[in-house]
Amino acid sequence: MKILKNIFLSTLLTVLVALFIAFAISNRDVVMLSFAPLPYTAEMPKFLLVLICVAIGVILGGLAGSLSLIKARMLLKRMRLRAAALQNEQDALKVERGERLPLSAQS
Repeated sequence: MKILKNIFLSTLLTVLVALFIAFAISNRDVVMLSFAPLPYTAEMPKFLLVLICVAIGVILGGLAGSLSLIKARMLLKRMRLRAAALQNEQDALKVERGERLPLSAQS
């Protein structure tokens, strides 16, 4: 099963690299990028601009996913602390109740 997974991933990677090379070759035209209110401009190939935009999107998406994961972990931590506090309170009540019960009623 692991061999099939490796073959599949290798094939997928080969196809992606081939698509990337074909994309880069067909989009070699140079475009001028202007940073509107600022006086800066940059010239770069189209494929590089597209890849930079994709990379920025992947990074921002990863950060958004990480933030939601951090929120979920914080909520989980609060819930665990609350559960531990409730368990401690329940144990204390059991001990208190056990002290008040007659010896014949304890099991």
